[in-house]
Amino acid sequence: GKGSKDRMTALPHPALAAVRRWMKHRGGAPTDPLFVRISKGTLTSAPVGPHAVWEALMKRREAAGVAEFKPHDLRRTHITRHLRQGTAIGLVSTAVGHSDVRTTQEYDRARVDEMLAAMRAGNFPVTPGWED
Repeated sequence: GKGSKDRMTALPHPALAAVRRWMKHRGGAPTDPLFVRISKGTLTSAPVGPHAVWEALMKRREAAGVAEFKPHDLRRTHITRHLRQGTAIGLVSTAVGHSDVRTTQEYDRARVDEMLAAMRAGNFPVTPGWED
């Protein structure tokens, strides 16, 4: 995690199954880096760095014709989706490694999107006499 802090998190069963399949294919010890570099078609033991992840995401983004985004946007989307489906903010905060739920709230795009939509639609209370 951030600041070289260890953090445990849970994976949905399909993701856990995929990780286990990958680890079997990757070989090595369970403590080896999860994602490793490929050199001349062969897996190495060297970990994939942040820039390689960014490059892979940008390549997939372009191929999919998706609007430009930053890798950290995936984290914001993940948090927002959990909050929209009703996952308790404390659980989301713990799962993503935030020590304060206010940080998690700042990642919640739904709040901003919903506020803007309400303002555009005029769906907000106005105190009588303040219309002028």
